[in-house]
Amino acid sequence: TDGTNTDNATVTITVTNVNDNSPSISNASATIAENASNNSAVVNIDDDNTSSDLDADGETISYSITAGNGDGIFGINSSTGAITVVNNSKLDYETTTSYSLTVEAT
Repeated sequence: TDGTNTDNATVTITVTNVNDNSPSISNASATIAENASNNSAVVNIDDDNTSSDLDADGETISYSITAGNGDGIFGINSSTGAITVVNNSKLDYETTTSYSLTVEAT
């Protein structure tokens, strides 16, 4: 208003997304035979919130094994979270009955 005349306008404000939701993955258990061949599937890790390889913001998740794989028996697909056997020559029940891998999702 200028004191005499008035006018109105609509102002539209769009809020943009900021990637502020961390990926969420849960503990998992799997069983694999000691004679499993290389490339055998072990377990697939997905985001708990979306049940996919995207976080709650729709951003792509990257996976890695950060601990527990000193013998290099297991590998993880960084895009899908699929854990597989990559070196079955050291997969021996009489030597090691279980492995505890730490998987990081970023």
